[in-house]
Amino acid sequence: MINAKTHDFKDGAGRVPAHKHSNGGGWVADSARVAASVFVGLKAKVYGNAVISGTAEVFDNARISGNARVSGNARVRNNSKVYDNASVSGNATVSSNASVFATAEVSDTARIYDNAMVSGNAGIFDNAEVSFNAKVSGNARVSGNAKVSGKAGVSGTARIYGNAWISGNAVISGNARVSGNAKVSGKAGVFDNARVSDTARIYGNAVVSGNAGVFRNAVVYGNDVVFGNARVSGKRNQPRYPIFIVSKGRAHEQLTMRSLSDMGLKYYVMVEPQELELYRRLSPKPSDATYLSLETGNHGQGPDLARNACWDYAKANLKAKRFFVLDDNLRVSDTAVFFGTAVVSGNTTIN
Repeated sequence: MINAKTHDFKDGAGRVPAHKHSNGGGWVADSARVAASVFVGLKAKVYGNAVISGTAEVFDNARISGNARVSGNARVRNNSKVYDNASVSGNATVSSNASVFATAEVSDTARIYDNAMVSGNAGIFDNAEVSFNAKVSGNARVSGNAKVSGKAGVSGTARIYGNAWISGNAVISGNARVSGNAKVSGKAGVFDNARVSDTARIYGNAVVSGNAGVFRNAVVYGNDVVFGNARVSGKRNQPRYPIFIVSKGRAHEQLTMRSLSDMGLKYYVMVEPQELELYRRLSPKPSDATYLSLETGNHGQGPDLARNACWDYAKANLKAKRFFVLDDNLRVSDTAVFFGTAVVSGNTTIN
């Protein structure tokens, strides 16, 4: 302890007994307890009944106050604040303009930065990150390698873990769980006891609530609502039976073809001979598509001839007992229900 005197910490208490810390020279109120092993930078301030121990570092314009605890090898820097009864420990870092307060806990190698706020009884653990303008509050927990960013909010007793990423204006609350490599973004919400895991994606204005679950590589977006005890699940496996698309005059669009390629599925396209090369040249993903042609073009018999040709090919060349045949103007949400890669979109409601 050196240079004993008083200092105004601008917290409304006026000038209080304080000193400049021996390791770094930052102001420390006499009411606070800061170990000699702790570094308090010249512009940093520690006041109230704060306790800092271990080899923690507080520097730049950081503020530690109230009954806050900083310990271990934790770092609090830039313009960040830790106050009330909050705790920062382990190798955790709080930086930029971030705030950790109330009874929140940040530990392990977790990082809180930008304008992020962690409050309530929330906990950020392991290698998790909270950044930008995100807020984690209530009794929520963020752990593993999970990230919460943008203007996202996580509250209640929600749990975000694994490699999950919550971003945009997404809201996760109640007893919801988001895990694995799942992503929730946009203005989407996951509420109540809902579960989102694996590589599922929820975005747009979509809502998953109740006891609903979205798993594997399923996608829920737009204004979709999945609730009650509903389950939406997707796989990357190819369907058991071959997929055929009957098309004419839509080589430039190939909407169904694009949709299936977006889901990672293989398919066959039956066209008339005069359009075969054009379709091949404009294929959205040639590695997914096998283009076939009828023997004659402009036959005037409608799509039935093409559908029968699909069946003949499936039996003779693929030894298939069944097959799917689709029109050429379907979007992802129209086709996904058949093929295991679940995609829910538009204004769909599943309960």
